[in-house]
Parts: sequence; structure tokens; C-alpha cells
Amino acid sequence: MLRPGGGTELLEEGRSPLLCALPAAASGPRPEGTHLLEPGDRLLLYSDGLVERRRESLTDGLRRLSESAVAIGDGPGWSDELVRRMTVGAGDDDVALLAVAFAPMFRATLPASPEKLAGLRRELRGWLATVGTDDDTAADVLLACGEAAANAVEHAFPDEPGELTVELRLSAGRGLTLRVADTGRWRRVPAPGDRGRGLPLMHAVMDSVRVEPGEGGTVVTMRRRLAPT
Repeated sequence: MLRPGGGTELLEEGRSPLLCALPAAASGPRPEGTHLLEPGDRLLLYSDGLVERRRESLTDGLRRLSESAVAIGDGPGWSDELVRRMTVGAGDDDVALLAVAFAPMFRATLPASPEKLAGLRRELRGWLATVGTDDDTAADVLLACGEAAANAVEHAFPDEPGELTVELRLSAGRGLTLRVADTGRWRRVPAPGDRGRGLPLMHAVMDSVRVEPGEGGTVVTMRRRLAPT
């Protein structure tokens, strides 16, 4: 297990002898272990060829794996680089590595119509509850998302139907990123009358708000730090 801050942990629960080493009558139930993943954690599953070397203890091989993984970090191609470093000077044993990053995400693409927003809100509320969001923060996130989605519905597609995409991602340190994107037009004049308060509301309830209009549509990206669970 690789933590976002650079720490590592060996998950040693649930270990048992190899299946091929057990008599059929003595195999029985296999031990199990559980471990709670936090956003940003990376889980490495690998075959013994990655860490075992002749004339080297398994403890040394596991230490090399931990040190190499921390040194490489999580930039592009980090898993390939980890395999490369770990197999320098290795023999002809087979090597397999599966790296899984835990980043809870919600993503939905829906027609840009007012009647679809209530269903979107229900789905978002359920997802926010599963990642341990308190009620007040969830209300703020739902408000910000609702304002951005309503703007896309009302202004991005004045003459033809369209779609919008809503994406939420929880990263290391419980940082929540909310992204609302459409493929319509950007309103270049203020909304008439007492309208046009959506953006101030988003700024009021989120830590940051960025609006990126372009020829292919508008992307609104908002961030909010969630309280620890």
C-alpha cells in the first residue's frame, strides 16, 4: 500500500501457504483480511518475481520495493518505471504488477433539460453520503452543482437540445473536485433583471471556482476540502 504522502504499508493479514503446498484434505477455508483504503491510496498486487532474488532475503526485496515506489512517486508512467527498477539484474522469472489507485468518482452525462436536474441531485446526494460528507457540506456542494448545471441548461443550448456532464472526484486529503461541462454556447452578456447570481453563489460555498468557456463548450471546475471522516 502506497500512501499519498509517501508512506508504505505491507498488508499481511489473510496470508496462508500456497495452494500447491497443501494436501487436499488440509486445505479448508482460506484466511481473509480487510483494509480500509483512503482516497489517494495506491494498492500494488504483484507476483514474487518482482521482489525475489537469489542470494537476497525476501525482506530485502520488499524493502527495495517500498523504497523504489516512494522515490518514483505517482507521476505519469510510474508503474512502468517501478517494474524497470525492480527488474534490473533480475533473472528470467516472470513478473506481473497490478497497480490500483483509489479515487472515488461520480460521473453522469444527461440531457440539458430542467426535469433531469432533480434526479441528478438525488444521485449526487447519495454519492456524497457514501464518501462521508457531512450534511452542511453536502448541501453546499449540491447548491454549487445545481447552479452550474442550471446555467448550462438555461443558457448553453438556446436553440437546440444538448447534454451536460457532471463529474465529482475525491482525491488525497479529502479534496473534492466538481466539474460541470457542456458543449453549448457561452453567454456573453449579463443575465437580465435580478438574475446572474449563480457564480457568486458558487464562489460563496466552494473553496475555488474556475470557468473556462471555449468554442467546444464551457467547463466549470470547483473544489472544496471535505472534513475528515
